[in-house]
Amino acid sequence: MKKAVFFTYTEYHLLTSYIIQKEIAKQYDLIKIYAIASEKRLNFDCNYQSNNCEIISVKMDSAELVDIVNKTINVGVEKVFIFNEDEPLMVYLMVKLKKTKIALVQDGLKPYTKVNKKHEFISTIRNTISGYKSLFKFGLMLNSLYLFEIYKYASSKQITEIWLTNPESFENKFNKFIKTIPVLSNENTKIELFNIFKLNSEKALGYTSNVIFYVHQALPYDEFKVEEMNLLKDLRIKMGENCKMYIKIHPLANIDVKNSFVRELNAEIIENMIPAELYILQLKKSIVLSAWSTALLNNNLDCKFYYTMNLMPWNFAIKQLNPYNPTQHIKTITSINQIIF
Repeated sequence: MKKAVFFTYTEYHLLTSYIIQKEIAKQYDLIKIYAIASEKRLNFDCNYQSNNCEIISVKMDSAELVDIVNKTINVGVEKVFIFNEDEPLMVYLMVKLKKTKIALVQDGLKPYTKVNKKHEFISTIRNTISGYKSLFKFGLMLNSLYLFEIYKYASSKQITEIWLTNPESFENKFNKFIKTIPVLSNENTKIELFNIFKLNSEKALGYTSNVIFYVHQALPYDEFKVEEMNLLKDLRIKMGENCKMYIKIHPLANIDVKNSFVRELNAEIIENMIPAELYILQLKKSIVLSAWSTALLNNNLDCKFYYTMNLMPWNFAIKQLNPYNPTQHIKTITSINQIIF
């Protein structure tokens, strides 16, 4: 029996895994997607079964998760899909699975950014020590040294292929086999995803035409938060008070952020664990924008997409991250006047 396994830690991971499994379903007898739940991510009943695919909820940092990882190693599978190549349990899995193909799936804009990390070697040593400590807490140990080089995307020799939304914008430094993540356009797949995330498509949004849909990111920098609020205020003035504004709050955002958006912008807040991509699919003739959220990578031809990253203050941390727009359909703006319906 040919088997493939996905390990997912966020709503985006789960959404993308389900899209990919639809693409590869005929190649495998059984596909398992593990939805690894923390307090603010995937913390809902997402157990689901469709044909040869099964989604299984499991708690992060649990004995059950460690057991699943060990069983995956001992039983053996044809392919494992991961999103976090620096997550200690995923590193342990990669190293132990000698004959299994490891597929790294795009997580955010990591594949496309050119990280300007100072003292990279020192950071690598610190991350490696931290990773080994995490494994030790689970009672796990690697027999050989593995460096957690998180600033070198897909550098691990265990990774055989990479799945990307925009492979044409990726610099394949380590000569991996490249696969394209399918666009979410199939109607049956959309309906299945609505069911998985418990989203009633008819009641998802009160207004779907001529709206502003902003995808928030939980960045911990005060100067960023101030500029983000100023930009949205200016956009509110530009488009008029009668223009409906939705803000999809990041799951890791605190209550103060939510309250400030309601108070300052008179915006409708969407606060749940449903991926923004599923809301964006419902929109028509609308504006979709964010600083640089991955949620905008899946195109809706009926809408206009904007990245505001160049209007944000780039502090030291963001300069090191160096976010980059890999798409053609998202416009990276330098002025709010460039935003139009």
